[in-house]
Amino acid sequence: MANKTSAIEREYRKLYLPGVTAVLLLGLVPITLLFIMSFHRLSLGMPWLSAEFAGLRNWIWLFTNPNQALFKALGRTFIFSFGSVTFEFLFGLIIASILYRGIKGSNFIVTVFIIPTVLTPAMVGMVWRLYFTDNAIIDYLFNLFFGLDINWMSLEFAMISLVSVSVWQYTPFWVITLYAGMKLLPRSPFEAAIVDGASEWQRFRYIIIPGIFPIIRLLFILRIIQNFIGFDMIYSLTGGGPGTVTEVLSIYIYRLNFFNKMVGPGASSSFFLLMIIVIITYFLVKVLPSEERE
Repeated sequence: MANKTSAIEREYRKLYLPGVTAVLLLGLVPITLLFIMSFHRLSLGMPWLSAEFAGLRNWIWLFTNPNQALFKALGRTFIFSFGSVTFEFLFGLIIASILYRGIKGSNFIVTVFIIPTVLTPAMVGMVWRLYFTDNAIIDYLFNLFFGLDINWMSLEFAMISLVSVSVWQYTPFWVITLYAGMKLLPRSPFEAAIVDGASEWQRFRYIIIPGIFPIIRLLFILRIIQNFIGFDMIYSLTGGGPGTVTEVLSIYIYRLNFFNKMVGPGASSSFFLLMIIVIITYFLVKVLPSEERE
């Protein structure tokens, strides 16, 4: 029996090894080149062979820059990423739970919710930039219902606008995924809980949440990674401004490379972003187990 199992495993390896090898090459080669570039003095347009070895000077400049631009951008990235993901999770869980109760037209609602998730982030940013301009639809609605005149692209509200657009686009993704997970839950635990007199909240807390917990964990990891490397929606909506209020790490790296033409520090900051993502992913995998612990 053991020999048969090992033979099956060998056959499976033949199927997935080419794919794994291709993914590793496509991932490791650019990362290796990026790491090498972070130790060289390079400017945009400069031939690779003429690059001078700079040692740790790019890294030292990155971490000792007087204006602390890297750490400020990192802080804004944390605010944007965890702020948007938190609201996406809360709204997504609430809406998915309502749909799971079997309300009328739930299938149509799920179909409509697919639309924001398939829109390109750059287009979403440009459209919402128009919505947030003075006397546009958002300004008109807030004036009509709350009597408020808000400049959504101001220093105080630019980050709120950014988080709001991210929540608008990706909450449906949470809704669809969590709703699908709830629909796949077995009925027997619910029937046993009803017989035992469990309330609706208790069934939600002790059956639904543990049942979809692996999905929640995966969505948290995917969305936080996506937010950390996100560029197009942010750049098309605010451009990192006003000033540097919404300058997250991806915008900071872009400006270093293409505005300041500092490819060496840009490579260092890109590799720094990669390390931050790896650390956060490892932390989330450890903190959010795949199954709820007893």
